[in-house]
Amino acid sequence: MKEKWKPVTVEPFTEIYEVSNIGRVRSLDKMGNHKVRGHKRIFRGRVLIQGMANNGYMSVDMRSAPYKKRLSVHRLVALAFVDNKYSKPQINHIDGDKANNHVDNLEWVTPSENQLHSRRIGLQKTVVGEDVFFSKLKVVDVLSIRERHASGESLISISKDYHVAYSNISAIITRRSWKHI
Repeated sequence: MKEKWKPVTVEPFTEIYEVSNIGRVRSLDKMGNHKVRGHKRIFRGRVLIQGMANNGYMSVDMRSAPYKKRLSVHRLVALAFVDNKYSKPQINHIDGDKANNHVDNLEWVTPSENQLHSRRIGLQKTVVGEDVFFSKLKVVDVLSIRERHASGESLISISKDYHVAYSNISAIITRRSWKHI
């Protein structure tokens, strides 16, 4: 695929920077004053160096006096090249690689579509059971609850012993929760 360039669509950087369909960002040539001599000169545009942000996405620093902003490259590419006819708010990397900002690897998605895709390709694991940080129960507790109920003990007495709501005990017994056990 041949590299194509389009203006960045984020204000106030539209007339100063361009983004390409393969995920590069460049500044454009501009006129300015020489620092020492004060005469006019041309500052040549250049491809910007990308860095990885804390969230794992590639980003670039953009300046347009008095503004300075760090922007995600995948968002710049998607805004310029990927049609968003349903006005979806997030951008998904189809192959799961946050550094691959090629236009063919990006799509607009809803937050739930993004989460589902992340789980489907194995980037995000579903946390269940005692691995859930606010879980009061352990696997042995769940097994004991099910045994006690099978032997005829009431849900209310079981819920009092474990200090959890009656509805939680009911969900465990009917396997609406803790289904993995």
